Amino acid sequence: PHVAMIMFNVEAIADVDAAFFEKLKAYAGKYDFFILEDRQYVAPLAPLDMLMRNSYYRFSAWADFISMHPLGGMEAIADWQEAEAEPGVFLYAKWSKKDSLTNDNYMRKVFELGGKYPQQVAGFFCEAESPEELRRMRNKIASGQLMIVPALPEKGKLIPEAALQAGSDLAIVDSAYWE
Repeated sequence: PHVAMIMFNVEAIADVDAAFFEKLKAYAGKYDFFILEDRQYVAPLAPLDMLMRNSYYRFSAWADFISMHPLGGMEAIADWQEAEAEPGVFLYAKWSKKDSLTNDNYMRKVFELGGKYPQQVAGFFCEAESPEELRRMRNKIASGQLMIVPALPEKGKLIPEAALQAGSDLAIVDSAYWE
């Protein structure tokens, strides 16, 4: 009852076939959750469109959302809009890794970019070191767009409850947390 979205990378699963996708969509309908393919796209329009519609995995047929690194800026999201891709997009905005290149300026630009394309961009992935940092980020995200944060207590991240109380709409939680 606590699952709103299942996030995974299908290429990490062995023996995937058409029946897998049919079962996945059936479970999503039965248990009322979304499917996010953590694809982390960076590609320009032509390869992106081919991957979404024509690759073996045909992401547009079963994923509700995909993840994207918006390194291509406005053009990357404009390409997504032009391709009329079905899945919504979650943009990677900030990592808290010490040597991450996603500084505050990058994060601000990602939020601005997402705000200009609300029909395509459903939300953002953001890591925060504290509830206060999470609240500051939440205030920069356009109304209606979601913020997803890792809540992995075993890795020193916020616990799910703290992430949600601080303004995250969704928390990434490893299944081991619920055991």
